[in-house]
Parts: sequence; structure tokens; C-alpha cells
Amino acid sequence: MSAEPLDTLLDEARDAQAALGAQLVHGSPLPAILALFDDIHLAFIAADNAAIARRVGWLGRLLGRDIDTALRADELRRQAPLLKHRLDTLEAQWQQYDHSLTQQADTLSGLLARLHAVGQPSDDNAQTARLAQMRQLLTLSQQQLQLIRAPHARLDEAFPALRQGLLSVLAQTDAVNASAQQQHAYRRARDTLRALADLKPQLNSQDAETS
Repeated sequence: MSAEPLDTLLDEARDAQAALGAQLVHGSPLPAILALFDDIHLAFIAADNAAIARRVGWLGRLLGRDIDTALRADELRRQAPLLKHRLDTLEAQWQQYDHSLTQQADTLSGLLARLHAVGQPSDDNAQTARLAQMRQLLTLSQQQLQLIRAPHARLDEAFPALRQGLLSVLAQTDAVNASAQQQHAYRRARDTLRALADLKPQLNSQDAETS
């Protein structure tokens, strides 16, 4: 392969990796989902004074934060239809985001296969180094995407569970019992979100460039 087609392929791979980095850093709906899940949790425990006390802690109770939290929880419980609408909207955004990551993973896989099919440039040390570096960067990107697949699947499962919890609130079922029934679903969703948030992308489009 001549130098020009290889340069074009390397530029294409660099752009694909940069697009993935931007998607992971700026395109994720996770912050909005995290805020929504926190509001849903408050709605679930609106009538559970013990749960509210645990949420604010002893210092929070000393400062009177349990009163403010209880008022906020009661307000959110009355806004259950709005919470469900937010949940439906963010679930659709999440599915679109997850689908986009799947497409980008396929793109990276194809590019990596093409890069491995390229022979080593025999007379250009800089290009050889850039090719090796790009192969390594795309391999790391693939590994990162594989790491987040399981948490993504768990989050997919969390949406229906939380929707059922909100429907129980809308049906005016006992708030304390509804809270107890949904605590496991909430904790699982919260832990999933935290795990995803900790997976900071180790991507930098400038790393794809060599001098």
C-alpha cells in the first residue's frame, strides 16, 4: 500500500477514535439519568421517614435537612406523572446513545482489521510508528467499549423496574411499601450509573498524531 492511502486510513481511524471520545465525554445522557434516578428515589421514600433520615445522615438531621428532604420528596411524589415522562424520554435517549456506541464499536473493529491488514511501511519510520500507535489506541478503545457493555445492559434492565415503581406511585399504593419494594431496583440502578460514570474515557484525539 502506498503512503497516501495509509495516511488516509490513519486519518480515518483517528477521526473515528476522536468521535468515540467526544461521544463518551459529551454525548452521554448519564448525568441527566443520574439526576432523574435521584428524584425517583426521593419520590419512592416520600412517606418513609426512616429512609429519609438515613439519606441525610445524622449531621443532616441535626441541621434540619431531613425536613427539607421530606418536603422535596413529597413534591416529587405528587409529580410522579412528570417523573414517568422524564423516564420515558431519557430511556429513549439512552437507547439511541447505546445504539450509537454499538455502531462506533463496529466502525472501530473494521478500521482495526484494515490497519492490521496493512503491511509495515519499509522506508518511513514515522509512519511505521504512527501505524503501531493507532493499532494500539483502537485496541484500547475496543477494550473500553467491552468494559461498559455489562453495565449498559444492567441499566437497560433498570428502566422497566423504575417505571413499575412510578406506576405504583401513580396508582396511589402505600408509599412505604412501594418504597421497600423498589429499593433494590433503585440501588442496582444507582450502582450501575456510578460504575459507568467511573469509566472515564482514556481517549485523546491528539494521541493519534505523531511528529
